[in-house]
Amino acid sequence: MVCLGNICRSPLAEGIMQHKAAAAGLRWTVDSAGTGNWHVGEAPHRLSQKTALQYGIDISQQQARQFRPTDMAHFDRVFFMDQANYNEARRMAGSQWNADKAMLLLEVLHPGEGQPGLRCLHSPAPTSTRYCPPVAQRSAAPKACAPPFLVFHYHIIPSSHYRISMPKPSLPQGTRDFSASVVRKRQYIFSQIRQAFETYGFEPLETPAMENLDTLMGKYGDEGDKLIFKVLNNGLERPEKHEKARADFEQVLAGKNIAGITERALRYDLTIPFARYVAMNHGQLTYPYKRYQMQPVWRADRPQK
Repeated sequence: MVCLGNICRSPLAEGIMQHKAAAAGLRWTVDSAGTGNWHVGEAPHRLSQKTALQYGIDISQQQARQFRPTDMAHFDRVFFMDQANYNEARRMAGSQWNADKAMLLLEVLHPGEGQPGLRCLHSPAPTSTRYCPPVAQRSAAPKACAPPFLVFHYHIIPSSHYRISMPKPSLPQGTRDFSASVVRKRQYIFSQIRQAFETYGFEPLETPAMENLDTLMGKYGDEGDKLIFKVLNNGLERPEKHEKARADFEQVLAGKNIAGITERALRYDLTIPFARYVAMNHGQLTYPYKRYQMQPVWRADRPQK
């Protein structure tokens, strides 16, 4: 069972298939996946879990994973919730794609009826309805040509029955977008500056947006250090790190820099990164070393209106 994120449609389809197979005494391997990878490791969406439980099916132990090209060889049938994910999986599978195994779920159940794909809970519906993954009994009997193990039923839920709140788009304080006309002006100005520098033998340099925290701290004074944007370490959400993370956060609240919480920071200016670059590459540079650098920096100032 394949959808986009593997947290709402395909987990329900997997749970239903497993439930029906077990009831029929069939020892089938049933799985689900998503063509996207942003929900990998997550449990199914709470609305999908709630809907499944209403019909005695527990899908809470499922974990999202991404579709793999080898799935085409491992499974006898691969059902897709919609045409978009069918197309994306075909692209991902490449030479391992097997069109004989790949099927659109509703097209198999109701061939020739032009059924829309099962829509994701998060996708906008073109009409006043949204298609929920197959759970409730459909009023009409399934087509006789559908294989027994494909007898899934679905219902249509008016969109007024649930609401998914979408936050109003906004920008972080102190940042802004640049429209095409502004970008062209900025690029022209930068090109003139570059040309002037290079006319006098200066070479371009770019350094990473992030530096190690110990490279930046202590170089700008106490007030300057407070304006540095620090980056949290990866993996702090892992259960085995919770206890140490809590202890380290207590130290952070006391004003200390703890490597267990943050080891990196966004660059505050271009001077310290330049000094770090020279220190790391002094043996390869020709002196006097003439460089120019035009890159953004980040400071936690209070921006003026």
